Amino acid sequence: FGSASQRAIQDRLKPVAVYFGSLNGSYVPPLTCLAEALDAARWDFAVTWLGDQSVRQQVEKIRPVHDLGWFKIEGLPSLAEQTDVFVAVQSFEERDRLTTSVNFQSKFTQIAQFGKAVLVVAPSWSSISRWAKEKQANLGRPVVELVEDCSHASIKAALARLENDAYRAEIGTALREAFLADFDPAQLQGQLEDSLRKLAKDGVA
Repeated sequence: FGSASQRAIQDRLKPVAVYFGSLNGSYVPPLTCLAEALDAARWDFAVTWLGDQSVRQQVEKIRPVHDLGWFKIEGLPSLAEQTDVFVAVQSFEERDRLTTSVNFQSKFTQIAQFGKAVLVVAPSWSSISRWAKEKQANLGRPVVELVEDCSHASIKAALARLENDAYRAEIGTALREAFLADFDPAQLQGQLEDSLRKLAKDGVA
């Protein structure tokens, strides 16, 4: 698994998309759709996974894909260096609507810090989709490449835009800016300490 910009596969250069996140059953359909679209667009697709060996059974349902195996979070910076586009998905299942709408994936915040482009495949009601659209409205430019339906046509159009190096850099930079505004640990720690000091001053804590 080498640098996407340097590696030739079957006499062709292929960008690399990497999924770093949960692999529960509801994520398999959008990931499978994505894998097929990426292959048709002549991209490489790699999946990392956390948890026990039972997760591998979910990975085996996603084809074609490179299984990078069990992943240690400490290796994320190195993985980011080899990645052209990170992938984030959320469930399209109606039975998951409440969870999808309120659960903001911690894995997304972990990949957002690297300034890499992220392709989000998620329904319009999902927490990440709503956050991304809010940030786009605030910043005046997209922070992710957002696909809100799991169709080959929509993903193909997104991949065509992501083939552009300058565009990937632009949305990656915007995403990192949004990350620092909302999720930077130092800033969050400062806000927490300010709140605690205010509570103490008011005699609440």
